[in-house]
Amino acid sequence: LAAGAGLPGRAWESRQPHWVPDVAVDPHSRRGAPALSDGLHACVLLPALGGEGEILGVMELLSKEVRPADPVALEVLNALADQVGQFLERKRAEAALERSARQARQILDTAYEAFISIDERGLVTGWNPQAEVTFGWSREEALGRELAETIIPEGVRDAHRHGMKRFLATGEGRVLGKVLELTALHRGGREFPVELTISASRADEGYSFNAFVRDISERKRTEDELERARDEALEASKMKSMFVANVSHEIRTPLNGVIGMTGLLLDTKLDDEQREYAETVSSSGETLLGVINDILDVSKIEAGKLELDRTDFDPRDLIEKACGMLAAGAHEKGVELVVAIDPDVPSQVHGDAARLRQVIANLVANAIKFTSSGEVLVRANAERDEDGSALLRFEVSDTGIGIDRGTLEKLFKPFSQADGSTTRKYGGTGLGLAISRHLIELMDGKIGAESEPGQGSRFWFELAVASAGDDDRQPDGRRPGQSDELAGLRVLVVDDNATNRTILERQLSSWGMVADGAAGAQQALELLEQAADAGEPFALALLDLHMPKVDGCELAREIRARPALGILRVMLLTSSGGRAEVSDNTGIDGFLTKPVRQSRLYAEIQAVMAGERAGPGLVERRRPPGDGSGEKGMAAPVVLVAEDTQVNQAVAARMLEKGGFRVELAANGREAIDALSERSYAAVLMDCQMPELDGYEATRKIRDREQGRHTPIIAMTASSMEGDRERCLAVGMDDYLSKPLRARALTEALGRWVPSGDRASGVLDEAVIGDLQDLEPDALSKLLSMYFEEASSQLSALEHLVGRSDAPAAAKVAHKLKGSSGAVGAARIAGIAKELEIQALDGDLGNAGELLDRLGSALGDTEAAFRSSTELSLAP
Repeated sequence: LAAGAGLPGRAWESRQPHWVPDVAVDPHSRRGAPALSDGLHACVLLPALGGEGEILGVMELLSKEVRPADPVALEVLNALADQVGQFLERKRAEAALERSARQARQILDTAYEAFISIDERGLVTGWNPQAEVTFGWSREEALGRELAETIIPEGVRDAHRHGMKRFLATGEGRVLGKVLELTALHRGGREFPVELTISASRADEGYSFNAFVRDISERKRTEDELERARDEALEASKMKSMFVANVSHEIRTPLNGVIGMTGLLLDTKLDDEQREYAETVSSSGETLLGVINDILDVSKIEAGKLELDRTDFDPRDLIEKACGMLAAGAHEKGVELVVAIDPDVPSQVHGDAARLRQVIANLVANAIKFTSSGEVLVRANAERDEDGSALLRFEVSDTGIGIDRGTLEKLFKPFSQADGSTTRKYGGTGLGLAISRHLIELMDGKIGAESEPGQGSRFWFELAVASAGDDDRQPDGRRPGQSDELAGLRVLVVDDNATNRTILERQLSSWGMVADGAAGAQQALELLEQAADAGEPFALALLDLHMPKVDGCELAREIRARPALGILRVMLLTSSGGRAEVSDNTGIDGFLTKPVRQSRLYAEIQAVMAGERAGPGLVERRRPPGDGSGEKGMAAPVVLVAEDTQVNQAVAARMLEKGGFRVELAANGREAIDALSERSYAAVLMDCQMPELDGYEATRKIRDREQGRHTPIIAMTASSMEGDRERCLAVGMDDYLSKPLRARALTEALGRWVPSGDRASGVLDEAVIGDLQDLEPDALSKLLSMYFEEASSQLSALEHLVGRSDAPAAAKVAHKLKGSSGAVGAARIAGIAKELEIQALDGDLGNAGELLDRLGSALGDTEAAFRSSTELSLAP
């Protein structure tokens, strides 16, 4: 049937009834001849329409007579057609509903979840085959049963019935539309866990509740097994950590004696062969300690117990010191270690300095290890935000063996090196880079590497840090106390290494000096003579000691042999210990150790330009004597060392004696308690693990017995696991030291708890003195000469200004004296100058006379302290 085709098609298209008096003669009829042969003439065509006007079919009524159109009959017939249309529409809907119900039954019957329906009375009205499997009841058995008596455990049936009643009364269903985990009952009586969702629907006969139920017994078994496996893994990890801690303690205890005693041995007079043996022992001990620390760090990382210790620090000093410790190893291999720090790097940031130093040292040590010639370049720069925070970027580039792309990713995994031959040739645990990656990620940073075989490597990391206060450097990178008196100074940098030469030129230029460079002796001499002939001579030349053809010493002699260059000051750039290679007749005014630290570069140039060429110097370095009794006339404070190992007792005692303390010993916690009951001590060094009574329990008992007195107790432990520090502090200890003991760490810890006035060496800041010892002797001599001369002048100026009651001017001079004194470690002078500055800023000079008297005495005490120091001695 096609719309518009024939008489039925016309009725379909028009959706209107048609009356044809005689189909035999009607022009639109396609069946005129057949109808005539059958004796058919009149025809009525009635479209059967659905409820929304959809045409469902066409009724065709024929008569053997010719009949004209009858409107009344047509209306009656059309009403009949409407009823036929409604009937057809209903039958079609019933068929669709039946198909839908059949499909729903098929879905439910084949579902992997049990399907259950109940009515308002709680009787089962729906139960699919999976429900039969899940609960053990057949469909015929379950239908009509109360659900509560069928699948709900007895203990919760009343709650189920109460919930049904509440819903029917209020419409509130707490469990509807949620995924629930409950306990169900099997026909056999066993209970098992199920997961279900419940929905409610309403019909004329009332509410129907439908639930999909899944047996989750297997999932629960898997979860229980996973939980048990996790608990076992945690217990295994705990046991491993305890094992590592115990092994660490057992290794560190004798290692403390090896490293500590070797360090003390190296401070005595030894011949060359003995020193070589002792240094080898010390180096081997440090290597072993590094391996132990790597394993401990990996253990902490795996256990998730590695935490950060955030403090304020200077990233410039940190980088320079970390590289300085590795410079000797680079020099021994003939590798140039160059450090370039951009001026944008802030001077004070907040973060974990120790961990950052660990990462930098690891990357630089690796670069040196895998570089046989050429250079290792350490770069640092920063992008600073308006809020004071900064993104620090560190790069370590080398000209070493390089790494293929496929190996790069493995390098940041534990125990990974390029291949087995790398381990055999270069050594190492393969843990360093993995630890570095974890540390940087723990600090919310990023780390990566780029490399090509034979082309060297570049390792980098980025770290966001917070500002730790105002930057104490001037815009050109100078520290407080570093004046601009060197601005305009003409300096020639002579170094065959282009990278090092460029970095030095840029640094000098940033301080306002006029810097030029030369790649060798011939070019340097030409530039020096051209400048002298032009009337603009160079004032200073920085010469690298190790250059091809003509080294720095030979170039210095050639310079001294030319009268036109007589006013030129000459400084030599040497490796650590390189001064021993220089003869006394080379005409060198000063020395700088590579890699050159920015602060020392400025200070030593300043000292050289202020002093006489080749002068003998005020301070000369000498090895510490065996006696460390401190200043004469002052009773040294007594420290009690509670330690059960005799070797460790000797190490701690010797370090304390060299620091100006007297020592008494206790072999266990009980002896320590007895000693404290008889006398007081400036501090106690308490080993944590001792026989009879350990350090933890001993500390508890000491604190319980104290009455109005608090003796500082500093823990010593060879465990060094996360949580040790907290445990020590929890029992009442004041500080914490990890074995092997380090003289610097011990000094700093005692400095925090023993008042400086109680110590024999309180005039000087030992930490600053330790840093000053890295200066070459003649440069240090000139620096201290300049300091004492300036300090005497400033003291005279202060006396004059106080006499005139000029408080503002006195505050400025006191501030300068405080800064310069702090820079050279004159702690007592710096402290008194600070008091005077504060009073002068307040406009109160009433007590200034007493402070000036103390300053005068302190100046003499400081000079005497330098003379009697175990590290420095003043030339008479």
